[in-house]
Amino acid sequence: MLEFRPGLGPTGIYNGEMTWLFKNNNTLDVNIVNGTSLWHNFPMRNTGNYPYLINDAITVQSSILVALNGQAWLYEIDNNILTLNDGFGTEPRFIMLERIP
Repeated sequence: MLEFRPGLGPTGIYNGEMTWLFKNNNTLDVNIVNGTSLWHNFPMRNTGNYPYLINDAITVQSSILVALNGQAWLYEIDNNILTLNDGFGTEPRFIMLERIP
């Protein structure tokens, strides 16, 4: 994982401290290194397995809606960077993930 932008707060950089593995069975494996400090509003704050669902039928501003552990996010893929955006409020959160080959 690269970074988390919690709206108006400062950006959290998590280089090598966290990995997300999206699986074909609509589950997301999250691994967080012990001792990693996360923002209070960071989704999936614990190492574990979480459900996700990509809804191709619903698009907002050319992005497809994805539900991660019950939370709605928009996503964009640019080269090897996946950006998730919960841009439904006045202070949207962003999560940026880098694809690891």
